Amino acid sequence: MPARPFRVVSSPPYGISTALLKRLLAPGTRLGSADLVLQRQVVNRWISHQAPAAARWSRYYDLSIGIRLPRKAFSPPPHVDSAVLVLRKRSRTRA
Repeated sequence: MPARPFRVVSSPPYGISTALLKRLLAPGTRLGSADLVLQRQVVNRWISHQAPAAARWSRYYDLSIGIRLPRKAFSPPPHVDSAVLVLRKRSRTRA
């Protein structure tokens, strides 16, 4: 990971979503923001804090859902719908 603050914009393979998020949010990360096209179910779990790591990282990052993408937006279409997970580093942590 970069030693200076960085931003990620990506549409990674859905199979590596969890590993990628763990890597981007690892202790000491300098991630400032990320916009990731992921499986909509994964995004919904993160936004609702049902993903185990989401509650922990919501202290440091604002998590929101960006544009929703139906499967027909892709060629070839995947078997699931997608959405953009938006992560933005908070300027201050919550108490």
